[in-house]
Amino acid sequence: RRYVNLLLTMLLGGLWHGAGWTFIIWGGLHGIYLCLNHFFHWLKAKAGITAEVGENIWLDLSARGMTFLAVIVGWVFFRAPSTKAALSLIQAMSGYNGVVLPADFAEKMGILTPILIKAGVVFSDSTCLFKNQYLFLAALFIVVWFMPNTNELMSRYSRSLRVSGGSDRYILFRKLQWRMAPLWAAAVVLILTLSLLSLHHMSEFLYFQF
Repeated sequence: RRYVNLLLTMLLGGLWHGAGWTFIIWGGLHGIYLCLNHFFHWLKAKAGITAEVGENIWLDLSARGMTFLAVIVGWVFFRAPSTKAALSLIQAMSGYNGVVLPADFAEKMGILTPILIKAGVVFSDSTCLFKNQYLFLAALFIVVWFMPNTNELMSRYSRSLRVSGGSDRYILFRKLQWRMAPLWAAAVVLILTLSLLSLHHMSEFLYFQF
């Protein structure tokens, strides 16, 4: 009954966002994710495994990796104009249409180059313009995977936002937690100023298209 309730709730949540198959699939996927999560915890308890995320590095990495991939796939459907476009994009993301890298990468990869070429990777001059995008994505990848989220930033002051899994043990997280200090005050003022200065830019509200 729990699984049925979860799935129906998320399907309705998807339909609430928009009357289209992409939103229904997005909601259904999240319902399936939640069902799998509950089933995993039940299976783990049955097997007598007591390790939790944050206590075992391999469990931590696998949980984060699966969640990361699942969310990426789900949000493709949320933003795609049609199911056909969403499936096409997922095929491209998974390498179904081939993998193309900048030509000068071939020189820097040394002995890996012939292995990649044999695996079907194409090195082309036409992608050299996208090298900056690769670097930008690498920087964003670091932020997504290794920087604390909003709950972790504010966990020092509100028990309702206290994060389980031992995030406080990481020095980086402790350093970045919000506190009443001049440096944080300056950072908040800077963010507020930049936000106010950017108000003149035209940006359509996301939900206007639904």
